[in-house]
Amino acid sequence: MVGEGSVIISAHQSGNKNHLSVNVVTRVLTILPGKIQEELIRIYPNPAVNEIQISEIQSNNRLSIYDANGRFVKQIIDYSKDETINVTELPSGIYIVEIVFFDYKRKSIVKRFIKQ
Repeated sequence: MVGEGSVIISAHQSGNKNHLSVNVVTRVLTILPGKIQEELIRIYPNPAVNEIQISEIQSNNRLSIYDANGRFVKQIIDYSKDETINVTELPSGIYIVEIVFFDYKRKSIVKRFIKQ
């Protein structure tokens, strides 16, 4: 419910009508549908051999993969949930995945994975 208002609470007993004063406590609750919960997003399998997947994200995202030195190595435009990303061509090492969420004003998060 959005807005302001008043609430009257009254108790009735046969032959008697009582009014009780109360303090009103107001709380504001904001709910964002599909809010990104970064701690739930994970790359698996990790360490990886041939391919990776990313859990808990929907479509309309851009993934950029960088090596441990920050060099760009791969990009996936419009990554979809449960899509497999082939990493066979990557040398063994640590990689950084930047996930840009277009649905959330281009919010981005960073995750790591190990390529064996």
